[in-house]
Amino acid sequence: MVVEGTEKTAFALPSVGKNAADPVSVSAELTEISARTDFADLIGHAEHLVFQSGHWLSAWFAAMDCHNVMGRYWLTFRDGSGEKLMSLPLVLRRKESLRVIEIPDCGVSDYLGPIFHRRRLAGMAPAPKIVWAQLKSVLPPADLLRFEGLKAEIGGHSNPLLAHRLVQVNRQYGWKVNLPESWDSYQAMLSPRMRDKLAKARRRFLRQPDTRMAVANTGAEALEWLEHLDRMQRDRLAQRGKDIRITGAEFTEFYRVLAAKGIETGEVVMAGLFSGDEPVALNYAVRAGNRATYLRLANAFGAWAPMCPGLLATEHIMRHLHSEGVRIFDFGLGDYEYKMRFGGKPFPLFDLDLPLSGRGVPHAAMAYARRTLRNVEWIRRLTGRHSLAVQPCKSSED
Repeated sequence: MVVEGTEKTAFALPSVGKNAADPVSVSAELTEISARTDFADLIGHAEHLVFQSGHWLSAWFAAMDCHNVMGRYWLTFRDGSGEKLMSLPLVLRRKESLRVIEIPDCGVSDYLGPIFHRRRLAGMAPAPKIVWAQLKSVLPPADLLRFEGLKAEIGGHSNPLLAHRLVQVNRQYGWKVNLPESWDSYQAMLSPRMRDKLAKARRRFLRQPDTRMAVANTGAEALEWLEHLDRMQRDRLAQRGKDIRITGAEFTEFYRVLAAKGIETGEVVMAGLFSGDEPVALNYAVRAGNRATYLRLANAFGAWAPMCPGLLATEHIMRHLHSEGVRIFDFGLGDYEYKMRFGGKPFPLFDLDLPLSGRGVPHAAMAYARRTLRNVEWIRRLTGRHSLAVQPCKSSED
């Protein structure tokens, strides 16, 4: 899909501390963990993505640990005095005949990256080669290291993992919008056509008998809504003759575990449009501080379609989160037109397949070749994707 106004978007691999001074010494240690590890305690007050929060990792290991996981590890980088600099959760999984090391994901995490334990890492920023050398020295025996969806920055820190020469641009982008302090100011950022469309759709929807917009207040309510959300997505996909993994049993369990406690702590937010007790549109987002990331959205079609329930549900959860202090709304992966219409701007993600044994070499080479071909400009234009012309990469954070 070509999204209007994004055809000139250009990204390149970011520079990671190339001009900084020589770093202090850095060491790495790898510790075995279990599915019941207290991840919140391990992370503490570090800077991290929502997909590496203690709550997220606990839910992941509770529901997704069955995906051929052979080992679970916590990688910690320290400076010369032993102080923590950076951490990374890792799993060793069996994929067909390969032993693959990766960050816990299995398709549920949009972005990945390290956890930073210092607000200022001036001594570590220029040390990507040392980071990689130390990382590889402590890894368990494996055939392939695979990192997909790496962000360029986390909490203002440059991601040193991106300095590896085999890092490539991911085929998908993240999309986010910076929300001003005033909701009215945000509305003014939208096009007149979009503002008019939302206003008319809202009036038309609320004129229908017994309609309402709501936000889930309890874990039990969220779990009930989640059952409807799963059903609506399955029905929609069946109509289109498609299937996606998030309708599988382990994925369903993951979102249930995440929501059960996350609603109570504010780390999960669900909002929806209802006609009586019947949901018309439901959505699911995760929150960390002043940032929220959209995970799932489903809505009814048929007679409700002219009222744009998907757009209304998105605006509703954004308005609610804004009132709760969220100032960065992340729409997650995927080039969907509605993200642009809500003011979303794309930012790049990066991948790495690194062979760790002879058996991993052909798999890493194939992955590298596929991404290289996928990023050829004329192929991207032919398939309607954004340009990836090499230009200096701007920060993906705020």
